[in-house]
Amino acid sequence: MSQPRSVTNPPQLCMLLNPRVFKALPEPAVPEGYLLRQYRDSDEADYIRLMHGAGFAHFDSAYVARTRNTVLPDGFFVIEHLASGKLAATAMATHNATAEHPSGGELGWVAGDPQHKGKGLGRAVSAAVLARYAAAGYRRIYLHTDDFRLPAIKIYLDLGFEPFLHRDGMRARWKTLCEQLGRDYTPDAWPSPPPAEKADAVKLPAPEKPIRVGVVGVGRGMSFATAAIPELGMQLVAICDIWEERLLEAGAKLGVATYTDYDRFLEHDMDAVVLANYFHEHAPFAIKALRAGKHVMSETSSNSTLAEGVALCRAVEETGKIYMLAENYPYTVFCQEMRRIYRSGEIGRALYAEGEYNHPMSPVDRQRIAPGQYHWRNWLPSTYYCTHALAPLVYMADTLPVSVIGLSVADRERMDRNYRLGDPTSVILCRTDSGAVFRLFGLSTPGHSNWYRMHGSRGAMEITRGPGYFGPGQVRVWHEDYDLRPGELRDRVYTPEWPEYGKLADRAGHGGGDFWTSFHFSRAIRSGEQPFLDVYRGVNMSSVGILAWKSALQEGVPHAMPNFRDEASRAPYADDDWSPWPKDAREGQPPPSILGRVTLSEEATARAREVWRSVGYHGE
Repeated sequence: MSQPRSVTNPPQLCMLLNPRVFKALPEPAVPEGYLLRQYRDSDEADYIRLMHGAGFAHFDSAYVARTRNTVLPDGFFVIEHLASGKLAATAMATHNATAEHPSGGELGWVAGDPQHKGKGLGRAVSAAVLARYAAAGYRRIYLHTDDFRLPAIKIYLDLGFEPFLHRDGMRARWKTLCEQLGRDYTPDAWPSPPPAEKADAVKLPAPEKPIRVGVVGVGRGMSFATAAIPELGMQLVAICDIWEERLLEAGAKLGVATYTDYDRFLEHDMDAVVLANYFHEHAPFAIKALRAGKHVMSETSSNSTLAEGVALCRAVEETGKIYMLAENYPYTVFCQEMRRIYRSGEIGRALYAEGEYNHPMSPVDRQRIAPGQYHWRNWLPSTYYCTHALAPLVYMADTLPVSVIGLSVADRERMDRNYRLGDPTSVILCRTDSGAVFRLFGLSTPGHSNWYRMHGSRGAMEITRGPGYFGPGQVRVWHEDYDLRPGELRDRVYTPEWPEYGKLADRAGHGGGDFWTSFHFSRAIRSGEQPFLDVYRGVNMSSVGILAWKSALQEGVPHAMPNFRDEASRAPYADDDWSPWPKDAREGQPPPSILGRVTLSEEATARAREVWRSVGYHGE
């Protein structure tokens, strides 16, 4: 841990935890006769004794109080010797942001009583801190230490920490230490700050062999096609689309195989399929790919009916393949930071949250991306495109809707102007399995907004509002005066940093989210573990839009969400093909507007057809 230093002292050594350690965290093995627990206020005098004995003579009551202000909730560990009742070892999980570690946690103030040397207590208490960081979502963990603390350095190396060559002279100091400890001296393999002239040369760990990927859809799919980059261990091998002219153009540009037939596309030698076809057609394509032995990442939504949701969950279970919803908004830098804050415990338990995805467009721009009378965007109910508003909240608090209420707002004039049969605006209320309430707002009412706020049991956080697609991109965290802990700020606003791989994320679309969806999909395939945005969360969040539309057509009647993990709960919905899409039209199917099935004017249709022709669409 950084500590007061005189001007004659050299800078402390710094070490970084190898991220691979998170795949198999060391267990905090505590020997018999000792107890690993959290620090208590009554420990103060004995804790200061312990720190003085370990060489930290500057510790007093005031310094302990200041240090505790940086510790994560339930992150101040001590080991008690049961026979004597004295503290034998300690370590802290602190959040100590620096220029070199803007989103990092610092393993701090590791100390042990020399009378209990050789019991493995330093390793145990440090392992407990690493587990706390993992639970809070940290992935960059660092520490500071001194050259003379050889037993501590040995523990850190054994835990997976590596020397961080952050200052001139560090190589020589670590060479001496490696000789003293009998360790290999491999400075070229250790982390160091990138030179300024090479700041863009970001590298991820090299995989053994690339994941061969095929992409369906050459519109939105081109973002995924270009995201299948070598740094992620992915290789684009094929693309598929029925728009042959654009398909061939994209295939020539990318140098990959092209297919207009999906079944033949699935026969191509590849490991995974990314679905960027139409919004309401993902589930049948995903099920076919899964049964063809391919891992699947699907654009939103996962399913357009409850029956499709049931079938998709069953297909993932039957095949054992990876499925991920490519919902990118949780992975913006500020949403990742809000998830870290929530998991640190700073704002307590989520009680109420708001998510807004409201993306108005000019009539011409809208018609360019929705060519044809039967394009899905022209029939989209106002509640269906809800995952951009909902998924970040789910990602932060790890809770899912169990009950849904929807209300829709119609605007007949805008229907003709935009050539849209659905309503422009909805509000959705979700009760979650943790008891929280989420409010979602969208979709295309004037007044652009991508915004998230969460109120917890001891504080609140939000991204700040203002001009720009995501506003200023800042995070605000605040507490009430009566809830403030010693040294805690009542209100702070700051610009968050990426937890890692910022250069790659900054080059990707949707606020960096397009990089992270591919990153997590690749990692899930290699680890064999389903990602956070797995089939159950994907289907649940997609089904919120469906149930909210049922509710909106009934003026806000609540609808219960099936548990898609449980066959008994989901089975009654296996034949529920309630759908607003024209391909499913029949008696009993819902309209896309609370006004019913609206007939747009001839003038509106003529204006739209002009725009459609300008983008190369000549159908109905």
